[in-house]
Amino acid sequence: MSMQPGPTFPRTFPRFHPSLLSTLSAAALLGLTPAASFSNEQQAHLCRFCSSGAAPTSVESASYRKYAPDRTVDILHLALDVTPDFQQRTIKGSVTIRFKPLSAPLGELRLDSVDLNIGATSSSEAGFKHQVTGSEIVFNFSPPIPVGKESTVTVHYRAEPVKGLYFRTKEMGYSETTLWTQGESIESRHWF
Repeated sequence: MSMQPGPTFPRTFPRFHPSLLSTLSAAALLGLTPAASFSNEQQAHLCRFCSSGAAPTSVESASYRKYAPDRTVDILHLALDVTPDFQQRTIKGSVTIRFKPLSAPLGELRLDSVDLNIGATSSSEAGFKHQVTGSEIVFNFSPPIPVGKESTVTVHYRAEPVKGLYFRTKEMGYSETTLWTQGESIESRHWF
């Protein structure tokens, strides 16, 4: 049987026919062939599950599928008030979030917060407490907020953002002093 040459890879990669790669990956993922039985060159082309030999036992396992977090609230409005300090490359600000629970009474609201120095917090709900972790602010409401009831939380904070919000100053070698954001879905948590 004659095989056509595979696609051209950089010199550091061996040349395999694409169908061979698919077969190796599928076989390892399905547990038909132990990953350890592949040569080192073949293992270099396997996905992280196949190459580690730790293929998930079920498509329902947490390591097999990745989902967005459950959406427990509808964010109705987000108000930001941010004051930059161009000399220190820091910000101080506040964020007020107006929301309502979607499908069940809300006893806990988790907000991403990476490297934010949290100051005062407030809420339209009388029985609330908050806890700050390294990556979140967790609001607890007692009693839980009923489904459909509009509520707010406000957080005052300071930050020296490493992602999401960027300073450009003359001291850094730029011709103008500017501030810009590239929030995306995972970087905004570094500055609000």
